[in-house]
Amino acid sequence: MREEVLKRFKPIFYPKSIAVVGALRDPNSFGARAIKTVIDLGYPGKLYPINPKVDGILGLKVYPSVTQVPGPIEFATICVPAHAVPKIMEECVEKGVKAVHIYSAGFSETGTQEGRKLEEDVVEIAKKGDIRVIGPNCEGIYCPESKVSTFSGSSGDVGSVGFFSQSGGHAMNLLIQARVLEICFSKVVSYGNACDLDGADFLEYFAEDPKSNIIAMYIEGVKDGRRFFDLLKNIARKKPTLIFKGGVSKAGARAAESHTGALAGSSAIWDAVFKQTGAVKVSSRDELANTLLVFLHQLRPSNRKVAFINAGGGNSVFAADTLEQAGLEVPTLLPNTIKELRQFIPIPGTSLKNPLDLHRYIIHIDRVIRIVAKDSRFGAIIVALYPDFMLTYTAEVKDFRDITRGIIRAKKSLDIPLTATIRTERVGLTGEIERLKAQDRLIKAGIPVFSSILMAAKAIANAVGYQEFLEKSLNK
Repeated sequence: MREEVLKRFKPIFYPKSIAVVGALRDPNSFGARAIKTVIDLGYPGKLYPINPKVDGILGLKVYPSVTQVPGPIEFATICVPAHAVPKIMEECVEKGVKAVHIYSAGFSETGTQEGRKLEEDVVEIAKKGDIRVIGPNCEGIYCPESKVSTFSGSSGDVGSVGFFSQSGGHAMNLLIQARVLEICFSKVVSYGNACDLDGADFLEYFAEDPKSNIIAMYIEGVKDGRRFFDLLKNIARKKPTLIFKGGVSKAGARAAESHTGALAGSSAIWDAVFKQTGAVKVSSRDELANTLLVFLHQLRPSNRKVAFINAGGGNSVFAADTLEQAGLEVPTLLPNTIKELRQFIPIPGTSLKNPLDLHRYIIHIDRVIRIVAKDSRFGAIIVALYPDFMLTYTAEVKDFRDITRGIIRAKKSLDIPLTATIRTERVGLTGEIERLKAQDRLIKAGIPVFSSILMAAKAIANAVGYQEFLEKSLNK
């Protein structure tokens, strides 16, 4: 079964030859960008631009049609007007192309009879040649290992997250966001209308793909709900599987239908799916990215109790509310812990109840973390940094950098997950520069940096919930 699934998708993710149909000289056209992307990534296979009105592009010979390419074609990207796609598909059948990505829009997502008929024609033609189709109305694929991508600006860094998305926008934006957080992917797919390959197909593939240790997805609807559920129930127990589900409200469902023609399904049904399968539910792209951080860094909080360390009383109140609303617990520090901390942190201007408000004494963060970590009740520690505030009222640049170095030193002696959040008000260039530098230092030291307290809370709660599900499953 595994080898059969991997073989089925090999022409998609590891093609030996690629045709880009609709290649134009305009550098902003999808065809030109697709060709430039694979060239920049260093794709080692054969690359064939197709356009009857163009002779050459980016140093490559352009062929007038798919059938006139001298060698075999395994994978083709089609970016021509929708009405011209069936003819190109007929040529792909004649040529023996194995898989096709259709970037073009104007099919069933339009809600028109003409659009639906065009898509039906594409499906029928593909069946004649046993061609697998991604799309139409989508961005396509990205596989850094094989240096294949139809996503502009792909980094080429190989990771372990397999991500598929009905939305091209969410796929592209997650790739951009992931770069900042140093999240790397094994493969990414944007599959749009899913006239052939659907979310269940990609779920099945990523389950068998040895390069994808974590599965993430954005879906608006699925064709075969029972198949998707059965796959998910088996897969989520073996690989963390994160789902950002679009179209959960009535308005969202209407938008999903006009976006990709998907039937979204009720929120009650999907809540049951999450509960029964152990798949991790996320409610936004930010939450998806931040939860991926937890799993990528292999943070396994042993429970829902967290210690929150920061500098600011109002921030402490907000943090306590946010953490508890996300399903975490913020227990008061033990008397012995407070006593040890009070040896070097005076009472005026500080609070050591949890959340800890250290004010300017956050300069002692290394020592504070190690003392708090002695309390075995905690499943995780979160440190919140505010460069603007600290640089204005608390420390100079050198001191702020010492704070981040202290967090890194403390991590080396910890047995529990240590994470950070960094926020600036963007009122000063210095604060923003220091935020970026601190984030880079912490991430390189294996400390995930979340975009906000809310995202940290949700991501950690998601990880704990997944652990609880696994433990419950084992005890059945």
